[in-house]
Amino acid sequence: MSNPVQRARQDLDRIDAQIKALQAERDGVSAFIRMYDRYATENAVAPAATLHTPPLKARLLDATVRFLGERGRPAFMSDIYPMLEAAGLLPGGTNPKQQVSSIFGRDGRLEFKSATGWWLKGAAPTTTAGEARTLM
Repeated sequence: MSNPVQRARQDLDRIDAQIKALQAERDGVSAFIRMYDRYATENAVAPAATLHTPPLKARLLDATVRFLGERGRPAFMSDIYPMLEAAGLLPGGTNPKQQVSSIFGRDGRLEFKSATGWWLKGAAPTTTAGEARTLM
């Protein structure tokens, strides 16, 4: 049986070997990044994300679904509209609120109930109006 100092030295040698292997891997990855940057910038093409921005309607709907999910309860247009306006997601036209409502009505993810407002189709609210007021 070896003494504690010998075991500690063996552990240190093992750790040093692991560090050496990881440093070699790190150097390889760094070389790849440098090479990629060198060749990628020579004939740079705009990334796919900048080539295609989803249409306003899709972004408007996605933002609304996210808003309602985070809110946890239905909302009327008077609650949703300011969020869309702040995000720059309003359609043009003479009556944007009506247009937004029309877009919501054609989307399969949302449904409107006159007593509670717009909500996620088939989902149960996670908070009530009273609970939501106490959370604010």
